Amino acid sequence: MKEQDWTFIEELKKPLHQQKPVFWQARAAGDHELSLHEGLSVHLDFPDPDHRLDTVWADFARFCGVMGLSSDHESQNAVPLHVRKVETSCFEAFNLTVTLQAVYLEAGDTEGIRRGMVYLEDQILTAGAPVLPMGITRKEPFIKTRLSRCFFGPIKRPPMNRDELEDQINYYPDEYLNKLAHEGVNALWLTITFRDTIPVSSLPGFGRRAAVHLPKLRETVARCARYGIKVYAFFIEPTAFIDERDNVRHLDLRLYEKDYPQLIGNRQDHSAGFCPSSELARTFLYEATNNLFQAVPGLGGMIDISVGERFTHCSSWWIGQNNCPRCSQRQPYEVLADVLDCLNRGMKDANPDAEFISWPYSQYLLWGADGTVEAAGHVPESVVLQHNFESSGLVEQLGKTRRADDYWLSYTGPSELFRRCAEQARVNKTRMFAKLQVGCSHEIASVTHVPVPGILFDKYRR
Repeated sequence: MKEQDWTFIEELKKPLHQQKPVFWQARAAGDHELSLHEGLSVHLDFPDPDHRLDTVWADFARFCGVMGLSSDHESQNAVPLHVRKVETSCFEAFNLTVTLQAVYLEAGDTEGIRRGMVYLEDQILTAGAPVLPMGITRKEPFIKTRLSRCFFGPIKRPPMNRDELEDQINYYPDEYLNKLAHEGVNALWLTITFRDTIPVSSLPGFGRRAAVHLPKLRETVARCARYGIKVYAFFIEPTAFIDERDNVRHLDLRLYEKDYPQLIGNRQDHSAGFCPSSELARTFLYEATNNLFQAVPGLGGMIDISVGERFTHCSSWWIGQNNCPRCSQRQPYEVLADVLDCLNRGMKDANPDAEFISWPYSQYLLWGADGTVEAAGHVPESVVLQHNFESSGLVEQLGKTRRADDYWLSYTGPSELFRRCAEQARVNKTRMFAKLQVGCSHEIASVTHVPVPGILFDKYRR
């Protein structure tokens, strides 16, 4: 498909609120309902120096316009909506109080107000009329990081290997972000590589496209922040070496073997793992993430497929086949933990609030189920462990038992492997995330959804 045929971008720009729902009625308020026929007038008593809530009020004004409600604060008959700052139990929590005389929305942060306004709109839509149910509602997030990916951004993978940081296309139009915010998404990830994006002083050949990538990454972070959405950098690092100078994914083995032999570890055919056992390797890993988070203020975190997807460090290989003279003398989880610790310290020293998600992808195929579970108990402090909810699960299909790996919409989960890893993480006091398959994978994003609502209901409930 040619760029001029990318009509989906125009589709993304369409407003969330375009028309009243078909079941809308201009009925009077019933018992225990507050009438909004005269509209709602917003009275702000909430500090917002960074103007993060500007998008909330613009959205609410459009919502009121489409629904036939006035949002003019000067209207004498409109119901006052008082927005106030109070202490709450956690980030994004809010209190909504609806009385006969007024509505009160209270939160301790801007994102609590955003979530509260989305909830208020949903209450009006649920009623199907210009009314609000009276009472007190207190909400706080059950899942704090609700991370997704733009279906429409390039994925920096074959066959095109297109990088969204290389062009000037806006893959995150305002109304698309507004729709995501209304669906509860508060984080998005996009793909980078250290070699292209992050300059480092410890090794040559890194950050070769930083002058192009970093400005657009900063711009994307700022754009998403206006809707309460953080951006996470996704990568598969450290990159292994391969004896092929122009390889897109890996470093040039011949170049680094000559000048930096201590980095060359587990050798397999024409490739070699990145050995994290030297001081130079640890310095590089720390510097890469530290430089990234210093260069991009407000970056929400990072996600690393730390083992499983492809050859990276020495232990990201089949168990028992690591021939690195250094790493082969250690447990695989020890090598992995060293890599994660260096990456995490670099990030935290630049931005203590950022979040690092270690995502071993189908790790059991390389390390076996027991090795995968054992590794879940040795994740460094403050690093989040994420596993696929479905991987290694057993499912009956057409009379046969099949083992699910990734992208399984037909299997609810969680797999026994996920349960075991989650329990081991709990013992280690490690936060555990689940990667849920709720749509098609981004490799086939032209078909974004296959409707399986029953399976998804059970998946979310579990």
